[in-house]
Amino acid sequence: MFRGIFRSLLVLFVVIGALVLGIGALVLQDRPLVENAAPPSAEDVAATRQLVRNIRSATASPSGAGKWLQTDVAELNSALRLTARFLPGLRGQVVVAQGVLRGQVSVPLRWWRGRKWLNLSGEVPPFEGVVGLREVRIGARAIPPDLAVFVARTGANLVLGGGFG
Repeated sequence: MFRGIFRSLLVLFVVIGALVLGIGALVLQDRPLVENAAPPSAEDVAATRQLVRNIRSATASPSGAGKWLQTDVAELNSALRLTARFLPGLRGQVVVAQGVLRGQVSVPLRWWRGRKWLNLSGEVPPFEGVVGLREVRIGARAIPPDLAVFVARTGANLVLGGGFG
């Protein structure tokens, strides 16, 4: 009986390990997408606090009716610089080019052969009403924008709770 359980657990760990290595080989990269940024300043802290207040205000109503979230690139970049204090090595930037909001994030990960980077990027085209994504990439792989939104909402709900996503 214990032999069967041990064998099943061993097979499970081998399969999980193979999946992790396979997925890592597909999406992890040797270089970051984003260059290292300056450490956050006092202005970054104030801008991030304002952004969090705006997000809470926009999501406080259960119906969400009539609530808009308005921010700018400077607030988003400030939040990314501050996030790097909690996730060491994280790099991110948001820019607007030709009317399209482009965001890039690079996260360092320990890998069995040194350090690799999980590079994420996405584009938000001009919109009215509901925001939509045009392109999302994990490493060099494009993923469907609807899948990315679903995963981001689910993750936000699990991590932050309260229907945040």
